[in-house]
Amino acid sequence: MQHIWRPSVSIVLGVGSAIAAFVLYLMTLAPTLSSGWRGMGVDGAELLAAANTLGVPHPSGYPTYMLFLKAFGSIVAIGDFAYRGNLASAVLGALTVGLLYWLTLLIARKKYRDTPESLLAIVSAFAALTFGAAPIFWSQSVITEVYTLNAVFVGGLAVLAAHIVLGTQGSKRRTAWDVHRLLATFGLILGVGLGNHLTLLAIAAPLAVWTWIETRPRLSSIAWGFVGLAVGLSIYAYLPIRAGAGPPVNWGDASSTEGFVWMLTGQAYQDYVFGIPLDSFIARLADWLDLVFTQFNPLGLFFVLVGIAAVAKTEKWLLLATLLSVAVLFGYAMSYNTFDAKVLTIPAFFLLSAYSGIGLLSVLTNLSRWASEGSRHRSRSRSSKNVLKGWRSAPITLAVAFVAVPFGSVAFNYSSQDLSDDWGVLEFAEAALDMAAPRSVIIGDGEAKTFALWYEAFVERPESEVIPISARLFQFDWYGPSLNDRHPGRLPTEWPDDVLGALEAIIDHSATDPGVYLTYFSPDLAEKYMLSLQPHGLYKVELR
Repeated sequence: MQHIWRPSVSIVLGVGSAIAAFVLYLMTLAPTLSSGWRGMGVDGAELLAAANTLGVPHPSGYPTYMLFLKAFGSIVAIGDFAYRGNLASAVLGALTVGLLYWLTLLIARKKYRDTPESLLAIVSAFAALTFGAAPIFWSQSVITEVYTLNAVFVGGLAVLAAHIVLGTQGSKRRTAWDVHRLLATFGLILGVGLGNHLTLLAIAAPLAVWTWIETRPRLSSIAWGFVGLAVGLSIYAYLPIRAGAGPPVNWGDASSTEGFVWMLTGQAYQDYVFGIPLDSFIARLADWLDLVFTQFNPLGLFFVLVGIAAVAKTEKWLLLATLLSVAVLFGYAMSYNTFDAKVLTIPAFFLLSAYSGIGLLSVLTNLSRWASEGSRHRSRSRSSKNVLKGWRSAPITLAVAFVAVPFGSVAFNYSSQDLSDDWGVLEFAEAALDMAAPRSVIIGDGEAKTFALWYEAFVERPESEVIPISARLFQFDWYGPSLNDRHPGRLPTEWPDDVLGALEAIIDHSATDPGVYLTYFSPDLAEKYMLSLQPHGLYKVELR
């Protein structure tokens, strides 16, 4: 008789959790360009424009994301390129939920060996869905941004480290080649992941230390890890190669050594690091505490704390590694003086969500123990029936946990996270190019409008030959020359050192023919030029 394979409950719930998250993201997915929840997705249009043209976006250049987004957008031919970028985030978000399920299951199996596999799978699904429904991760899974891909690398490293330390204890002994292969894979994932976002190091370093303490690999195995890391980091060769080709989006002149270092070190943003004034620290701390409660709600946070206490009893090095990552990420993000710094904490919430599943399992285990002990005391019997009575409260406890935390988060945040009817950013960009004269110049100030114009002009309508320019980038000496390389003869050949002087040079060169427009009103320019308001908030600049 032929054996029919049937997936285990662990596989069913793991895949089911990822599918449930994907359906949620698909229902609330932005249909095209979007600035996202609380404006935390303004970089999406720039990333899309850069990926579509294989360009170099803002530091650190994100070569891994550029190649991934270009490949995904080319293969999945659904909707416009912006929709494909949003869809890619939904896929990555669902994959991250699956990885968190796997991580929680590995930890739970090690700590609660005698617990039924079905219960381990259920609490792992709880942890995965708690993270998947958390507003800050949900918000990044419905727009184009680098943070869902970063979360996949976080999950991959965490699962691999847990597999190395916890996954095969008590089973067959690993060979030297097995260890070489696992550490090389860890290094490769880290290297490629750093090509997407450098904060991945805050997760990887503590995990690597935990792995070393628990397994004490040989130097030859560690060397294999560094080989994998070097191979992964080679993805940064993308920056000088593509910068030298002169794509429309080309930050920092990364084809030169100085420009390459400028990109990698993020010099443009170094003033933001630890840039929070001390007198505003208390208010910012209160705001971030609110963020934590928003992600988990009080019951979810209770499970996280219980899970931390439970893991501390048996896996102290795992706890120290993960809490160190959480502390570093929160400390860095809280001190980073930008309005969207909170998205940097997504990996921290990934790790904390795993503890929520362990905490729920700890609560269920304690309830079972108390109930079974009470039953034995009353009947003076240790029969299996009395022991099983301890789990009678589990369905009610699980139902309360799921309804109050992940399902409650969906119900409470759905309206604010639903971007399925968000067309405003694209409508602005389309209207601006419709109104502007062919081959004219549109100067933007804020990132949202400027990047939207980049996307529309470089991706959707390159035939218009409209030149969208960022006023703020003239603070860097590479920007003017890069525009001349891209648009020879259409802009001034000499650039003043100050931003206002550069804008005046453009206006004097192009205001009469073919025309110059602003996406904002500039009092400084209004003193010298006539700014006439046009539809859709544009200002046509004319010589006096």
